[in-house]
Amino acid sequence: MSVPVPTGGPAGVEDVVAALLSLNAEDVPYEVTAEPTDKGAVVTATWKGWDVRWQSFFGAGAVTKTFRLVVTLDGRRGTYAFTELHGSTRRSVGVSAGGVHAEARKDGFRGKTFGARSLKVVIAPRVTVSGERGYEVSNVATLSFTPSTIKVPVFSTLRSLGWRPRFDNGFMRRFEG
Repeated sequence: MSVPVPTGGPAGVEDVVAALLSLNAEDVPYEVTAEPTDKGAVVTATWKGWDVRWQSFFGAGAVTKTFRLVVTLDGRRGTYAFTELHGSTRRSVGVSAGGVHAEARKDGFRGKTFGARSLKVVIAPRVTVSGERGYEVSNVATLSFTPSTIKVPVFSTLRSLGWRPRFDNGFMRRFEG
Protein backbone atom coordinates (compact mmCIF):
# COMPACT_ATOMS: atom_id res chain seq x y z
CA MET A 1 0.00 0.00 0.00
CA SER A 2 1.43 3.37 -0.99
CA VAL A 3 0.41 6.17 1.34
CA PRO A 4 1.56 9.74 0.70
CA VAL A 5 3.76 11.31 3.38
CA PRO A 6 1.85 14.12 5.09
CA THR A 7 3.39 17.58 4.70
CA GLY A 8 1.83 19.31 7.73
CA GLY A 9 2.84 16.85 10.44
CA PRO A 10 1.59 13.39 11.35
CA ALA A 11 -1.75 12.13 10.05
CA GLY A 12 -4.69 11.95 12.45
CA VAL A 13 -5.39 8.88 14.53
CA GLU A 14 -8.47 7.97 12.46
CA ASP A 15 -6.42 7.99 9.22
CA VAL A 16 -3.64 5.94 10.81
CA VAL A 17 -6.07 3.34 12.18
CA ALA A 18 -7.83 3.12 8.79
CA ALA A 19 -4.49 2.61 7.02
CA LEU A 20 -3.42 -0.09 9.48
CA LEU A 21 -6.78 -1.88 9.22
CA SER A 22 -6.40 -1.85 5.42
CA LEU A 23 -3.40 -4.19 5.85
CA ASN A 24 -5.91 -7.00 6.49
CA ALA A 25 -6.31 -9.31 3.50
CA GLU A 26 -7.03 -12.97 2.84
CA ASP A 27 -3.47 -13.65 1.65
CA VAL A 28 -1.62 -12.23 4.69
CA PRO A 29 -0.83 -14.40 7.73
CA TYR A 30 -1.94 -11.81 10.28
CA GLU A 31 -4.98 -9.83 11.35
CA VAL A 32 -4.98 -6.19 12.48
CA THR A 33 -7.56 -4.84 14.96
CA ALA A 34 -7.88 -1.50 16.74
CA GLU A 35 -9.53 -0.11 19.86
CA PRO A 36 -9.84 3.63 20.57
CA THR A 37 -8.43 5.11 23.79
CA ASP A 38 -8.65 8.62 25.29
CA LYS A 39 -5.17 9.47 23.88
CA GLY A 40 -5.44 7.66 20.52
CA ALA A 41 -5.79 3.93 19.90
CA VAL A 42 -4.31 0.53 20.61
CA VAL A 43 -3.65 -1.46 17.44
CA THR A 44 -3.01 -5.20 17.67
CA ALA A 45 -1.57 -7.30 14.84
CA THR A 46 -1.97 -11.03 15.53
CA TRP A 47 -0.36 -13.94 13.70
CA LYS A 48 -3.01 -16.44 12.56
CA GLY A 49 -2.75 -20.12 11.76
CA TRP A 50 -0.30 -21.60 14.27
CA ASP A 51 -2.21 -24.60 15.55
CA VAL A 52 -0.63 -27.95 14.63
CA ARG A 53 -2.06 -31.25 15.80
CA TRP A 54 -0.76 -34.70 15.03
CA GLN A 55 -1.71 -38.30 15.55
CA SER A 56 0.68 -41.16 14.90
CA PHE A 57 1.17 -44.79 15.72
CA PHE A 58 3.48 -43.82 18.60
CA GLY A 59 1.68 -40.81 20.03
CA ALA A 60 -0.45 -37.73 19.69
CA GLY A 61 0.04 -34.08 20.48
CA ALA A 62 -0.53 -30.44 19.71
CA VAL A 63 1.64 -27.36 19.33
CA THR A 64 0.22 -23.84 19.38
CA LYS A 65 2.32 -20.73 18.76
CA THR A 66 1.11 -17.16 19.16
CA PHE A 67 2.52 -13.75 18.27
CA ARG A 68 0.95 -10.35 18.86
CA LEU A 69 2.32 -6.91 18.12
CA VAL A 70 0.59 -4.31 20.29
CA VAL A 71 1.07 -0.70 19.17
CA THR A 72 -0.18 2.17 21.35
CA LEU A 73 -0.85 5.34 19.34
CA ASP A 74 -0.55 8.72 21.07
CA GLY A 75 -2.63 11.09 18.94
CA ARG A 76 -1.56 14.18 20.86
CA ARG A 77 2.12 13.71 19.99
CA GLY A 78 1.93 11.63 16.79
CA THR A 79 4.07 8.94 18.41
CA TYR A 80 3.72 5.24 19.13
CA ALA A 81 5.08 2.62 21.50
CA PHE A 82 4.97 -1.11 20.94
CA THR A 83 5.58 -4.46 22.54
CA GLU A 84 5.64 -8.02 21.23
CA LEU A 85 4.05 -11.01 22.89
CA HIS A 86 5.20 -14.50 21.90
CA GLY A 87 3.75 -17.67 23.37
CA SER A 88 3.75 -21.40 22.81
CA THR A 89 2.12 -24.45 24.29
CA ARG A 90 2.94 -28.06 23.59
CA ARG A 91 1.09 -31.15 24.71
CA SER A 92 1.98 -34.71 23.77
CA VAL A 93 1.36 -38.28 24.82
CA GLY A 94 3.34 -41.15 23.38
CA VAL A 95 4.68 -44.65 23.65
CA SER A 96 8.34 -45.57 23.30
CA ALA A 97 10.68 -48.36 24.35
CA GLY A 98 10.89 -46.66 27.76
CA GLY A 99 7.14 -46.74 28.28
CA VAL A 100 4.32 -44.22 28.09
CA HIS A 101 5.10 -40.51 28.45
CA ALA A 102 3.07 -37.33 28.68
CA GLU A 103 4.31 -33.76 28.36
CA ALA A 104 2.75 -30.33 28.71
CA ARG A 105 4.78 -27.15 28.29
CA LYS A 106 3.98 -23.45 28.10
CA ASP A 107 6.43 -20.65 27.28
CA GLY A 108 5.96 -16.91 26.89
CA PHE A 109 7.89 -13.73 26.07
CA ARG A 110 6.99 -10.05 26.33
CA GLY A 111 9.34 -7.40 24.98
CA LYS A 112 11.02 -6.50 21.68
CA THR A 113 13.00 -8.64 19.25
CA PHE A 114 15.23 -8.02 16.23
CA GLY A 115 13.47 -9.33 13.06
CA ALA A 116 14.91 -12.46 11.45
CA ARG A 117 16.78 -13.56 14.57
CA SER A 118 13.44 -14.62 16.04
CA LEU A 119 12.68 -17.33 13.48
CA LYS A 120 10.30 -19.98 14.84
CA VAL A 121 9.88 -23.37 13.17
CA VAL A 122 7.45 -26.11 14.15
CA ILE A 123 7.81 -29.58 12.64
CA ALA A 124 5.37 -32.24 13.75
CA PRO A 125 6.44 -35.78 12.78
CA ARG A 126 3.85 -38.33 11.68
CA VAL A 127 4.46 -42.06 11.47
CA THR A 128 2.16 -44.09 9.24
CA VAL A 129 2.07 -47.77 8.31
CA SER A 130 2.84 -48.37 4.62
CA GLY A 131 4.70 -50.50 2.10
CA GLU A 132 7.41 -53.08 2.70
CA ARG A 133 9.19 -51.10 5.43
CA GLY A 134 6.10 -51.19 7.59
CA TYR A 135 6.16 -47.48 8.45
CA GLU A 136 6.86 -44.09 6.93
CA VAL A 137 7.82 -40.83 8.63
CA SER A 138 6.45 -37.60 7.17
CA ASN A 139 5.63 -34.08 8.32
CA VAL A 140 2.14 -32.98 9.24
CA ALA A 141 3.20 -29.34 8.99
CA THR A 142 6.27 -27.18 8.75
CA LEU A 143 5.61 -23.57 9.72
CA SER A 144 8.04 -20.71 9.93
CA PHE A 145 7.63 -17.12 11.00
CA THR A 146 9.62 -14.02 11.73
CA PRO A 147 8.10 -11.08 13.59
CA SER A 148 9.17 -8.85 10.68
CA THR A 149 6.36 -10.43 8.64
CA ILE A 150 3.99 -8.31 10.73
CA LYS A 151 6.29 -5.54 11.94
CA VAL A 152 7.53 -4.25 8.56
CA PRO A 153 4.10 -3.43 7.08
CA VAL A 154 2.82 -1.95 10.35
CA PHE A 155 5.83 0.29 10.99
CA SER A 156 6.20 1.25 7.31
CA THR A 157 2.58 2.41 7.35
CA LEU A 158 3.06 4.38 10.57
CA ARG A 159 6.23 6.09 9.33
CA SER A 160 4.70 6.88 5.93
CA LEU A 161 1.93 8.76 7.76
CA GLY A 162 4.44 10.87 9.69
CA TRP A 163 4.30 8.92 12.97
CA ARG A 164 7.47 8.13 14.91
CA PRO A 165 8.27 6.08 18.01
CA ARG A 166 8.77 7.94 21.27
CA PHE A 167 12.53 7.36 20.99
CA ASP A 168 13.55 7.46 17.32
CA ASN A 169 17.18 6.53 16.70
CA GLY A 170 19.12 3.97 14.67
CA PHE A 171 19.32 1.47 17.50
CA MET A 172 15.60 1.55 18.25
CA ARG A 173 14.73 1.20 14.53
CA ARG A 174 16.36 -2.24 14.57
CA PHE A 175 13.43 -3.47 16.67
CA GLU A 176 10.97 -2.44 13.93
CA GLY A 177 12.08 -4.89 11.26
